[in-house]
Amino acid sequence: KRRAAAAERARGATGRPSTAEQFRISTELLDASAQYQEGLRRLAAGNARGALEQLQFAADIEPKPLTRAHLAWARHLVDPERHARLALTELADVVRADPGCARAHFFTGEILRSQGAWAEAEEAYRRAHKADPSDRRAQELALEAMRRKKVAK
Repeated sequence: KRRAAAAERARGATGRPSTAEQFRISTELLDASAQYQEGLRRLAAGNARGALEQLQFAADIEPKPLTRAHLAWARHLVDPERHARLALTELADVVRADPGCARAHFFTGEILRSQGAWAEAEEAYRRAHKADPSDRRAQELALEAMRRKKVAK
């Protein structure tokens, strides 16, 4: 409260922001990690289209493998029928650049599972678990895919 009161006094009685405050440049727009975190927040909230936009900004600024993997996943979530192939291609590019990117393998498995390609999904989940042994979800989904694959035969 004291800081707010001091800021109010510094602005004067008009209540308007100072000239410096009005023209301050927000560097958050060029901060890849801030854009990435906002994209993850929007993904968690179920806003795939908004997440896609934020993750695209982050990837344009700094194309890290993890950012590109989440970007491909968000693209798939926006329109699974139209973007599945494109997302798989993008994820394959991420895996080529960084074979240890567990999220890229996991998202590949998710897309393949949604298409009913159980054998390929199982392999992708196994690679995700190998890249990140703490990821129990990848291990569980690999086992589920293995069971589904056996039932399908």
